Amino acid sequence: MTGMADATLKVLIASFLEADQVERIRRVDPRLEVIHEPELLRPPRYAADHKGGPMERTPEGEARWRRHLADADILFDFDQTHLEDLPELAPKVRWIQATSSGIAPFVQRMGYARRMPGTVFTRASGVHAQPLAEFCLMVMLLFRKGLHRILRDQERKHWERNAGTDLEGRTLVVVGLGGVGRAVARTAKALGMHVIGVERPDYVWDPNTTPVDEIRAADELQGVLDRAGAGLDVFAEEPLPPESPFWEMPNVLVSPHSASTSDRENRRLTDLFCGNLRRFLAGEPLVNVLDLEELGEGGRRLGEEGRREVRPRYGDAG
Repeated sequence: MTGMADATLKVLIASFLEADQVERIRRVDPRLEVIHEPELLRPPRYAADHKGGPMERTPEGEARWRRHLADADILFDFDQTHLEDLPELAPKVRWIQATSSGIAPFVQRMGYARRMPGTVFTRASGVHAQPLAEFCLMVMLLFRKGLHRILRDQERKHWERNAGTDLEGRTLVVVGLGGVGRAVARTAKALGMHVIGVERPDYVWDPNTTPVDEIRAADELQGVLDRAGAGLDVFAEEPLPPESPFWEMPNVLVSPHSASTSDRENRRLTDLFCGNLRRFLAGEPLVNVLDLEELGEGGRRLGEEGRREVRPRYGDAG
């Protein structure tokens, strides 16, 4: 480890990121070589689109991209163009910062924990909490304030006074009290709502950090669902097929897996990534490390040797 303090770490930007955010990453430390070639990345279809639209690299471009993967020490996001063979094409990668939070099933399905035993994966937990909390507020107001009726009346130029209702004292069920769930609960409590949190039986409830009025186990969910409407953003089959009953249910809002997406998302992701880069260089624990022990048989069981990977030292890189 000695004598490597001035070595260069190669950071490859593997999905869409605005140029000004890339410059913020470059300014973190002079020892970082940040590789950003937008013409080799899938083009974004909307703000903060990290999967991107269809693209085909030229043979020369593909060869250049593979060289970048082979040299990279750190990846900003998973490479959508080489998901299947990423472990073989990027053998030096020590750490991948994801742009989404729920990466555990994906990492397990791809076998990355087993195929990339020296790699740490960090999630984007917290980045999407505010947009999702605002989406939930929109859904609640939509149903309680009768937005569907208002829009229909406006379209047909119909004027008819009516009485809506308000959210104070109403019941909200929040399934899962992670960063997003707590943000939603705080928003609801600020409006005077009664909040029920649904969690695992071993969940330890701290009222000081989790602003809910009740905690129920997951097997009690069916008994509380009939106390609120639903705004659905993620479905088992996407796009949602036309024959799905959800499209026509009056108490359901269908959203195309976009509730967490914001035009400010990349700034928040860059904040997280830059903070983790500083920790990585200092050999400090990273934020939002994926717990590979939770992946079950398909994951990598970490012993004491493996656990030290969440405290990567700059001198070890390369």
